[in-house]
Amino acid sequence: MKFLISILLLLTSSFVCYSQGKESIISNWDKIILQDSYWGWGQYGNEFQLHRENYLLTSTNHEDSLTRSINPELINELLGSLKSDTLIQYDPLRMFGRDSLWLIHNAQQLWISYLGKRDESAEIDSIAVNTIRNYEKVKMAAWRMQGSHWTDDYPFTHLAVISGDDTLHIYSEGQYPYMMPWKVADQYVYNARIPSLIAQLLPDNLKTNKSRLAGERFEYFLIDKIHGQIRDSIQFIKAKRRYPRKFDILKRKFSILDAQLTTMSSIEWGGWFGSPCLELELRDKRQPKNIKISVVLGRRGKLHSIRPFLSKWESLIQQLNDNPVYRYTVQHETSYGEIHFVNRRSLSGEAKRAFLEDVKEKGQKKGNFRGRLKGAIFYELEEAMGEKRSFSRWIFLKDGTLVLWQFNGGFLMNLPSEIIAEKGYVCRIISAEDIRKAKPED
Repeated sequence: MKFLISILLLLTSSFVCYSQGKESIISNWDKIILQDSYWGWGQYGNEFQLHRENYLLTSTNHEDSLTRSINPELINELLGSLKSDTLIQYDPLRMFGRDSLWLIHNAQQLWISYLGKRDESAEIDSIAVNTIRNYEKVKMAAWRMQGSHWTDDYPFTHLAVISGDDTLHIYSEGQYPYMMPWKVADQYVYNARIPSLIAQLLPDNLKTNKSRLAGERFEYFLIDKIHGQIRDSIQFIKAKRRYPRKFDILKRKFSILDAQLTTMSSIEWGGWFGSPCLELELRDKRQPKNIKISVVLGRRGKLHSIRPFLSKWESLIQQLNDNPVYRYTVQHETSYGEIHFVNRRSLSGEAKRAFLEDVKEKGQKKGNFRGRLKGAIFYELEEAMGEKRSFSRWIFLKDGTLVLWQFNGGFLMNLPSEIIAEKGYVCRIISAEDIRKAKPED
């Protein structure tokens, strides 16, 4: 607590005091105070001070009062780096002391190091290495290597450069290697030399942010960000290689937009903890492009057969042809519909149970749907109208009844506001006539 109060006192003092500017403080400094701490899975706090008169770095919060001599050239370079901002938006790797040529020349080894003991196919290796070499695709990954994103990781490093009564503050709370960005007085500075040089001041025999400041594991985090951009492609390749015959059968009638071998938990599959499955995103080649199909095939030892989906698909489409929600989706290019199918049916047993629980919570009678959910279709609708968005889940009963299960948004197919006033899991029957009357906004 004493260490935390010390940090707060320093940070609430003037950032660059009134009589001197940053340049003057850097040139005429008397003392430097370095504070380095961490809160998260563990915690530690260190404070050191360095006097210009002897360049001895002394620990102020350890009983052994650790003392070591610091090379004046190191301090001169550190203070000089405060004036240099290497951020170039069209070349963000520059702030980490690297550039596109470094990326191109090291792409193969970066990918191999990232994989470690894992082994990928030649096809996946080729995709990964080519992506790493494509700097246009890497820029966003490099730019995202800054700031704070995790809620269990709180590093903090603070440097106070003191000249008489004036103090220049330099600090960062960044979680990634090099802890970008750095706040120097009232400006953000993107320069990896700052943390790299601060790391050289910290001792090796204490718990500190030294390795993070020095940029250790920078390459791993960067490639992990890039890997995130191609993860779906990699998963698609793995699924296709594992079930080639199913893919060949599906390709006759469907475009396979996505495929993931995953452990999934959703409203229609997997329970609380998730279950293994092959998740497919398809499009019937005869259907409009704004209609997709979500197919989940369970994997419990053996993958569930694709035959039930193929045998029931034509009847599902026939059932939808006169459905006003489906017709509305087809006629509005800013609307996107998704037809769901899990193992043997569109409305899975898990989705059915979830729906009936919501019916009960709404104070309605589950008996109203007894025997009526067999052969029902589970359908999701996403809409865009200018900057407004809408999402709804529907259950289409075989007798033609349209049940709005869930709704969130400011509009729904331009239905009257009194019909869509309620949000969330509404479990409401909507008149087909009201939907047919819905007109797009002018």
